[in-house]
Amino acid sequence: MKAITLHGTGDVRVESVPDARVVDPTDVVVRITTSAICGSDLHQYHGRVPGLPKGVVLGHEFMGVVEAVGGEVKKVRKGDRIIAPFSISCGFCEWCRMRLPTQCTTTGRAVFGGRFGVQYPGGQAEAIRVPFADHMCEKVPEGMADEEAFFLGDILSTGYCCAENAGVAGAVVQQSAQRGGLVAAAPAPTRPVDRAREGALAACLKVDMNHAR
Repeated sequence: MKAITLHGTGDVRVESVPDARVVDPTDVVVRITTSAICGSDLHQYHGRVPGLPKGVVLGHEFMGVVEAVGGEVKKVRKGDRIIAPFSISCGFCEWCRMRLPTQCTTTGRAVFGGRFGVQYPGGQAEAIRVPFADHMCEKVPEGMADEEAFFLGDILSTGYCCAENAGVAGAVVQQSAQRGGLVAAAPAPTRPVDRAREGALAACLKVDMNHAR
């Protein structure tokens, strides 16, 4: 299959790589329909992530259609449209149970496309292996376009989770009005009822040194 690979600082190529396949019984293989470049992909591109193997498949923002399913997968079926998060987590370790999946000890804080922990090829490819599929895969409702669901895989879910875990309510000052900060503030009024009873987000003052934002 074709994929976007990194061979060193500033050296990105489109080339053929081995097809994605089921390795563990909790895996699925997803045929990618939409993928994106995240700003954090630039860490690899600019050489700020030491130790990456040459030819690593880039990308951690993707969604698509399940085309192969491991024998122990119960909730996801072939043909399901799914979206998965950027970080790879097991769902059962201590950190995952504390709702901090980016600190997953099973995967060593892995992210699709390298950077940390166990190495998993990324999503800038024709297909991808998604481990711990029952935990990692979120089904996309029928009738919802990729563009409507796509941000759930990284930036929107990151902002939402940070705001929820921090218990943001009342009046707050938000440092930086870039994309991550904006989506952290945007879902605040729609968080669960118990948070709404505490006042939800009454006011948000955004502070940013970049006047364009």
